Amino acid sequence: MLHLKTGLPNVAQTNPATDLQAHGDALELRVENEFFIADLTSSTSSEGKSHRSGQLRELFIKSGLNQLLSRRENRMHWAPNFQRAGAEEYSTIAGWESPRLATLEQGPYLIQMQRQDVAPGHPEILLSATYKFYAHQPYFKFVSTMAISREISLVLLRNDEMTMDSLFTHVAFQRPGGEVFELPLAERYAVLEQQPIEHDAPWLCFYHREKDYAFGSIRLREDNTNSFGSPSPTSEPHTRISDGANGGKYWNRRLVSERATILPKGSRYAEENAYLVFKIENGDRLAAIKYWAERLRNPIRAN
Repeated sequence: MLHLKTGLPNVAQTNPATDLQAHGDALELRVENEFFIADLTSSTSSEGKSHRSGQLRELFIKSGLNQLLSRRENRMHWAPNFQRAGAEEYSTIAGWESPRLATLEQGPYLIQMQRQDVAPGHPEILLSATYKFYAHQPYFKFVSTMAISREISLVLLRNDEMTMDSLFTHVAFQRPGGEVFELPLAERYAVLEQQPIEHDAPWLCFYHREKDYAFGSIRLREDNTNSFGSPSPTSEPHTRISDGANGGKYWNRRLVSERATILPKGSRYAEENAYLVFKIENGDRLAAIKYWAERLRNPIRAN
């Protein structure tokens, strides 16, 4: 069971021994704490997993839930991704092959891995990405920036995408106005076709109703401001819940969606998300993600 940490800290536990461990280098990394094991290594099991990109390939939820989250043919963390106008297929950050900048910083309470290079198949996009893993916390953070160095026309631009096999029964999300929705994945279509999930929805998650495990995204920052301080172009921005092959399910935030859009030099798209593993509880099934969203989106700031 994942226990929520509330109230004042126990003095004897203010400097606990760390549970955070890392194995490997910046592009072949496995990170473990008491809540999960994050595997960012490459694999020969499929082309989509074979590149030394450093993206999350699979996530094992611990704390008695003992559930592996993965996607059969791809890495589960599949964005940012992009498709230029006229191209038959899109490209993804997971297609990076040993990005030119890759650094790993390890401490007892924080492991941080940073990468930067031009985007696969899109030299007009300078792509930066950072993972942050913490001791004793049921979440990790991911920060990405897409900076446009030369004008490009895209038909697809996405971030905050997690793609997994048929492992969940429900989706839940909070709209920007605060209303929370829970929907069986098989019955979501009518609601979301009428009103798609907003691109700036504070959080969303998938969960399994019978097995009690859940995985979600808490959106901490979305900044689409260009280098001159004006909004970068978008096309029908929204969050989509999609069906993949063999029953797979994935969420993604679409900034350019299926319509050719010119992105001038200086356009910029940045995100920061916290990815949370948790157990759904009796009563309020979503108590954990609400708790963490409130705290991570409204941190205490010292002057």
